[in-house]
Amino acid sequence: MPTYEEAFSEIPKSIRDVFPDPERCKRPSLVQMHKKVAMTYMLWLIEREPMTGYQLMKLLKEHHHRAMATPSRIYPLLSRLEDAGLLRSRTLKKGKRESKQYSITKKGKLVIKTTRKILSSMLWGEFLQDISKR
Repeated sequence: MPTYEEAFSEIPKSIRDVFPDPERCKRPSLVQMHKKVAMTYMLWLIEREPMTGYQLMKLLKEHHHRAMATPSRIYPLLSRLEDAGLLRSRTLKKGKRESKQYSITKKGKLVIKTTRKILSSMLWGEFLQDISKR
């Protein structure tokens, strides 16, 4: 089973900045890890279906992620993901109201694919599969 350092070396250079660098971050903090998991979770949700920030908050609240489902957390994260080229947005108009609908980019899909590959090749992936069985 490969270590994270070995898995990191196989990450395409175009998306390495998205993953914690094992050289600079020997012991990632819980906050850093939480941010990376939240980012990947958002990408995964939006990969399944493009949605607005409001729809994303509503979905998270429905699935008991209330602490994460606040405008002060969702919109800055969506903005960072868009700035990083992992999401793109388009403006939707409904009467006088405008909202942004987010969809995943090729780079964002590569992040999801790489995350799957890393997790499935490590013991962490086996743990996640086992713990999610009902």
